[in-house]
Amino acid sequence: MAVGPERAIHELEEFVVKLELDDLGAALVAWRDFESQVRQQLAFEERLLLPTLVEADADEGRRLLAEHDDIRAGLARLSNSLRTRLLRAEHVRSFCKTLERHASQHRARCAWIESHTRQDPQPTDRQRPLFGAAPPPS
Repeated sequence: MAVGPERAIHELEEFVVKLELDDLGAALVAWRDFESQVRQQLAFEERLLLPTLVEADADEGRRLLAEHDDIRAGLARLSNSLRTRLLRAEHVRSFCKTLERHASQHRARCAWIESHTRQDPQPTDRQRPLFGAAPPPS
């Protein structure tokens, strides 16, 4: 199921509520699902966006990969903290800001690719990413 940026943020907020209620079981389930979706999104971007981006601007391609490395490291830290019961809501909120910045930059990169390569970087509905992409045309 595709998840828009607002939905992803909402899911993180629901996760924070579970953390604050000290419902570890529900929090673990919610986190595993969210983490899987984020990892799928990163792989999607690397498969469909990165090749065009690297061809047009290798430095920007390296920046995208560095962002992905940071996000994956953040996911790993949060997962470990959750398993050891050291994760706090403020850690998740901070990570949420990282994801919001990435989604914003993703939209800007797609627009840049389209304007500089005359190529639409947006996928078909079947290939649509989990968050950070423009909504399907109406």
